[in-house]
Amino acid sequence: MQQTINPKVSVALDEGVHICGGSILTTSLVVTSAHCLKGVEDNVWRLRVRSGTVDLSAGVISNVTSIAIHEQYDPFSFWTNDIALINVATQFILDSNTTAAAVLPEPEEELPEGTNVTAVGWGLIYEDDVFPQILQNVQLKISSQDSCNKIYSALGAQINQTMMCAGVQNKRGICSGDAGGPLIADGVTIALTSWSVNCADPKYPAVFTRISSFIDWISKHSANNS
Repeated sequence: MQQTINPKVSVALDEGVHICGGSILTTSLVVTSAHCLKGVEDNVWRLRVRSGTVDLSAGVISNVTSIAIHEQYDPFSFWTNDIALINVATQFILDSNTTAAAVLPEPEEELPEGTNVTAVGWGLIYEDDVFPQILQNVQLKISSQDSCNKIYSALGAQINQTMMCAGVQNKRGICSGDAGGPLIADGVTIALTSWSVNCADPKYPAVFTRISSFIDWISKHSANNS
């Protein structure tokens, strides 16, 4: 990824160092990828959320009180249901300049093939590199479900309706450390970065968790944390 973007819908997760991205939903909730949090369910005190900044050395750092990983998350089925929520101890101060809640799509809303989208994160710019200090963004285009399935079926993967794909543009795409960060279309956070084959490989579109498939799940857990 290259260049920066307004950070108001994106946060970083810290466990000493950056591990994943995320998006603020409410004054106390963040949505991210489930695989970012597996292994720390009993040690959430080790997690931190950094918000209100594009710079990993700045911003507001919040402790984590609890997490909710999707009950049907399956890392052995190409990261199906790769979504989780984080509850922070100190409420975010939401404003229009540095920190704001993400705008989510309508339930089951889908965008057509070829739609321009933006992935945001602090992931590697080049493989075997170090994480950038400044938040990055990359422009992608939504791939059709059929074409994405044809590509990944050769690897034994099925891209189901809770997933979506977006193709690499100009040799730029997502990489390690971008997981959990938002995929944005016209200001709406439509998906979370989930996984890819290599970094910015033009042969393989990146795979994202389609947020419109999880609106009810998010609402249920948001109510439980209100």
